Amino acid sequence: MRVFAIVNQKGGSGKTTTAINLAAVFAARGKRTLLVDLDPQSHCAAGLGVPEDEIEFSVSEALLAEHERGLNLKSVVWEVARDFQLLPSTMRLAAVEASPKARPRSSA
Repeated sequence: MRVFAIVNQKGGSGKTTTAINLAAVFAARGKRTLLVDLDPQSHCAAGLGVPEDEIEFSVSEALLAEHERGLNLKSVVWEVARDFQLLPSTMRLAAVEASPKARPRSSA
């Protein structure tokens, strides 16, 4: 398994476009591909035609899921095309990022 991360703090630098196209190329070559969107703006879903109002569960719920109970992947992963799946983000991710429970504790 290979993992690619496309990261840049500057907006408008092409991160989403690069991620979508890179994932599409791997999927077209028969590689099982999961695109994980960790941007609360949810542009990967928009770029792939996934209606935001139909995203019931997203990466936020996946991150907050209790590990003992497990996570039903079919409820959070969208089948975009053959060998191409998306774990979408929503604006709810911004709330997770801002949550005091989500922040690491300081060692002070």
